[in-house]
Amino acid sequence: MKKQQRVGGAAKVEGADPETKIWLSQGARNPNSLTTKQKHDRARVRARYDIDPRLKTAIEKAARSQNIDTSFSQFAEILLTVAMNQYLDGKLNAYFQNSTAANSMRFGFDYELPDEFERVASYGAIDGAV
Repeated sequence: MKKQQRVGGAAKVEGADPETKIWLSQGARNPNSLTTKQKHDRARVRARYDIDPRLKTAIEKAARSQNIDTSFSQFAEILLTVAMNQYLDGKLNAYFQNSTAANSMRFGFDYELPDEFERVASYGAIDGAV
């Protein structure tokens, strides 16, 4: 009898039914088979925000500064946490007074950027390009 090569999963078998591949990809994974990094990554939530590129550059520049020297995402998480605490304490209410009706059905208002934004944007400017 000819020995067959073992294949780790029906989805890897050449010519497997496309429906079978979809079914297998949607199945639950054994949590014990995940690496520590995979478990950590699954627990994290990724967020995407539309922000001015100068603000993104300012966050990256500050995160890499000598006295902070951390990842962009960790620094942004700290900033968002501080801002959220200020919002919960009512310290950001003044920023939400100047609003206009939004051109979107998903939310009601657009807000003007605060005057402090230009200071942050100039910090993130790339060598004189503002």
